[in-house]
Amino acid sequence: AYTNRGWLHVEKGDLDKGLADFTAAVKLAPKDALVTNNLAWFRATCPNAKYRDGKQAVALATQACESTGFKNEEFLDTLAAAHAEAGDFKSAVKWATKTLELDPHNEEFAEHLKLYQSGKPLRDELQ
Repeated sequence: AYTNRGWLHVEKGDLDKGLADFTAAVKLAPKDALVTNNLAWFRATCPNAKYRDGKQAVALATQACESTGFKNEEFLDTLAAAHAEAGDFKSAVKWATKTLELDPHNEEFAEHLKLYQSGKPLRDELQ
């Protein structure tokens, strides 16, 4: 519930409340891969630098990927974005390439890989 409400706050532009809800969700369900992935995505891709935290995003995304055996392409996409935010574009390219191995026809993943190959992090577009 906190995660869903967090995304609603983000869509409305209330990033403080979104972050608070994502954080509360992780505290309540720290082993839930989807919950940790959502906070990682927000921390890695938020267009507002105040909310980005590459180090935390990498840790959370890694946890989500580990819990799914590195087989969930959405979580791997988050891991790639997190590494890019942390400035580790070599790792970002590695994980973005893996997302395309799992879902070779996903144009969004291909776009993300091109970004990382050019040394640019991903920024989510807010509504």
